[in-house]
Amino acid sequence: MDAQITLNMLGCGVRVEADDTEPIACVRERLGAFESSHRAGEAHCVHVRRAGARWAVEFEGRTAALSLTQGWPALDDLLKLIVVRERSDLRFVHASAVACHGNAALFIGPSTSGKTTLAVALARAGFQLLADDTTPIHLDTAAVWPFRTGMTLRPFTEALVRDMPEQDEGGQPASARWLFILERDEARPARRVAMDGRLQEWERMYELCTGRAAGRNSRRSQSLLLQGEQHFARAPELRPCPASVALRVLGTHMHPPHPPLKELLPATARFFEGLRRFSLKPGRLDETVGCVLGVIEGEKT
Repeated sequence: MDAQITLNMLGCGVRVEADDTEPIACVRERLGAFESSHRAGEAHCVHVRRAGARWAVEFEGRTAALSLTQGWPALDDLLKLIVVRERSDLRFVHASAVACHGNAALFIGPSTSGKTTLAVALARAGFQLLADDTTPIHLDTAAVWPFRTGMTLRPFTEALVRDMPEQDEGGQPASARWLFILERDEARPARRVAMDGRLQEWERMYELCTGRAAGRNSRRSQSLLLQGEQHFARAPELRPCPASVALRVLGTHMHPPHPPLKELLPATARFFEGLRRFSLKPGRLDETVGCVLGVIEGEKT
């Protein structure tokens, strides 16, 4: 193989070898912060070679034809799936997270709900950015681990990232203290995008990683609702969130496979101890940041 990169993500070594520089560039752009000097024998190896208009990807003796570099899912998603599989002690949640004095605030919500933008805005206000889209949590200890990955951002959020103070990409986990469930503004129409082809691609990727077909609990929605900037041109709304609602949302947004709620409930008992829960409809960014700061600063007084 002519090109290669080795990553260390949460202690899991993954090495990508390719006959072309394009897949390596994709990985370095999105996961470059995890680039490591792991020896090849210590890392899981993914081999990539061009096969016509697609890429033949080999992992642990299994092979799949994938597109890899065209939006979601891309090669970095396969690598994150490997980490999810290897770190079975952690749960990976579709959420962003920031930390303040060792305590973490999590923002859980669907794509385009504003969780990354809000986390980046708080990082500009002095918080540590732990995770921008996928957050590893340890349910028994309520630890939230740093896991910043590159991803496709709206132009407005990209501008915030460019102006964000430089931060250490690593660091120690923080203790979960606040959970914000981001809600859609149902009064404003959202654009629905079909995900059929991308979903099938992701299922092939899941089977390549795990050696088994994606089950019902692992399937993503057949379509994606995209919110535009108009959804945030209003005042934010913040209210307490019942534990039952927070538990359901947490399970729904866990990266596959997430357990049934009857299994998730006892596992999250300690995680929910001392966790303050809120439902938040994001609005104008400065006001939304003010809502979150009001909650966090209110506990210091």
